[in-house]
Amino acid sequence: MSEPGLNQEESVLTRIQYSLLLPFLLIGCDATTKKTDAETPVLPADKADPITIVDAPLTGVSLGWGFSKSNNEPIPTICVEFVEGREPAQTKYMTMSEVSDSYELMQSLGMSAEASVKTMGYKAKGKAAYAKSVNITGFSSNFVLNAVVENGVVFAAPKPARSAVESGASGPRGGMSGQIRLTPEAARLANTPARFVERCGDSFVSAIYGGAKITAVLSIQQSSHSEQEKLSASMSGSGWGARFEGKVNAQSTSDSASNRMDLSMFQTGGSGDSIPVSKEQLLAKMDVLATEAMVAPKDFHIALTPYEVLFNWPDKEIPHPASEFDELASFWGAYNTLYDEIQAVLDAPDTFSLIGVDDNNCVSLSITDEDAKRAKLMELADAQDEILAGLKTMQDTAQTCVLTPSACSFNAADYRHPYAYRIQLPPPTGAVADLEEFVAYTLSDSVARRCMISPDNSGCISNAEIRNWSEKIGLTPLLESDPRYAKIEAAIADDGDARPAEELSAPLTEGGEAPAAAACAGSSQAMGFSREAGSNVLWFNSGHALFESVETPTEL
Repeated sequence: MSEPGLNQEESVLTRIQYSLLLPFLLIGCDATTKKTDAETPVLPADKADPITIVDAPLTGVSLGWGFSKSNNEPIPTICVEFVEGREPAQTKYMTMSEVSDSYELMQSLGMSAEASVKTMGYKAKGKAAYAKSVNITGFSSNFVLNAVVENGVVFAAPKPARSAVESGASGPRGGMSGQIRLTPEAARLANTPARFVERCGDSFVSAIYGGAKITAVLSIQQSSHSEQEKLSASMSGSGWGARFEGKVNAQSTSDSASNRMDLSMFQTGGSGDSIPVSKEQLLAKMDVLATEAMVAPKDFHIALTPYEVLFNWPDKEIPHPASEFDELASFWGAYNTLYDEIQAVLDAPDTFSLIGVDDNNCVSLSITDEDAKRAKLMELADAQDEILAGLKTMQDTAQTCVLTPSACSFNAADYRHPYAYRIQLPPPTGAVADLEEFVAYTLSDSVARRCMISPDNSGCISNAEIRNWSEKIGLTPLLESDPRYAKIEAAIADDGDARPAEELSAPLTEGGEAPAAAACAGSSQAMGFSREAGSNVLWFNSGHALFESVETPTEL
């Protein structure tokens, strides 16, 4: 059973991390060579688990090489003494996850935040190029299947003492006593950490493991949110592997002729065989994956161990700058998908239900007034322009982070939250039945997936925050730079002389009376206005009498 909160691949990596850590925890059992507590450098609490797992570089790498975590680059210099150990057994597993944007796809492929950021600023290769080429939107149900065969890990083991070699106390897993240690030259250089990092990096490659892997992305366009939920439920839980096979073998994914299934594949490992280009070839490939992993393996991941844990590391600390990559990758992935989703709406607006406020001051899931529809499309076009500007800025930031990690800085407060744009996205016609289902379709489902990635992910928000965003549905967002912004603020200020401020944000009709509950069946009364937390954006009800003097653009 995998650890709580980890997918199968993460669970395997965690177990490998623990096993790789043991040689360093057991270092120095010989009393004649053990340091005293006063001499042993103490790692900060955030380095209690020093082993990290990253993607193997496409340029190739060898056991013992140095590695710069800040640059995410290998250094072809060996600064440690060790012997090679090897585990012979294979590990085989399959995972499947549901994704809704580019960031979630990269996470499901096991891409590190650093690798994800690199795809933003430079031409991607390997699985990064594959992730960039797959079109993922929230309008479809998207499932990522990873079938993996990992060969036994090759790892750096303690170099045995001469006496151990002479007595035969050494084998395929390294010495039974001894240490992994800095070379004499590296030990001298370590007294000047800055020079040491230039020559050796901040970590060394302590393990390499590879094999063969097939990734398949199955995208099924459903006609409604309820069908998406049914499909998600049917593809989860025990037996999902058989159901995935059934889906790719089926001629139709459901009784609805409008549903469409797209399947894309990516393989690493193997040599001289054909590329799987059909559903049948994909399923056949899984039968021979273990053999291909053994005959022609591909390095998947490498384990990195900081030099500070080594026995003969001096009492010096290598600086480990905090990474800005995680949040940057998360925002870029969300923005990238939002841009594509808005383009799909602008290309075929008649296939989507535009959302606004109707004549009864209720949030409408399908506005019919032509002027109102044109205004909503204009809002979406403006939102897409903002997203594009954000993507360009993030791309520049990514290039800085890759070229000059010490200057890498990403401040999420400089960007509007992706949910600010997501609540403006109209659903495909017929996809949702009421406002509650729209909130689940637009917000709750996405929040749940982000919280599964990490509670610290910016997309993992509270129920109170979900309600706050949902109150803005149907309203018109205004940036402070918009000329209408000042007029809205003035109208609110003038009206505030007659009413308490809290009443201004309550649902109001033109006459100031709340509409009858029946008038908003399946929906809710629209707010008068609402402010966006963390940014100077004002959301207002364009149909409210308080703002009737404010003109709304109706031409794209």
